[in-house]
Amino acid sequence: CPQLRLAVSPNPTTDYTTVSISSKEPINSTLNLFDSSGRLVKQVFSGRIEGESQFALDMTDLPEGIYMIQLFSENEIVREKIIHSQ
Repeated sequence: CPQLRLAVSPNPTTDYTTVSISSKEPINSTLNLFDSSGRLVKQVFSGRIEGESQFALDMTDLPEGIYMIQLFSENEIVREKIIHSQ
């Protein structure tokens, strides 16, 4: 049973989107944004998450395209695709 849930809204986005994370127990985690070639473009968060957390993701400085938001924890990786368009 997965311990983590990751949701992105709005998606597609033109400027800002909210990344919502739900964790069943406290975890140390890192939330990173990658472009379509797998290059790290932003580290959104690194630290301890417990319960529900939300992060505002500013994509105004990024070119249009498909991105992947990834949440890494001690024993789980969760991914979600983000479509950024003008």
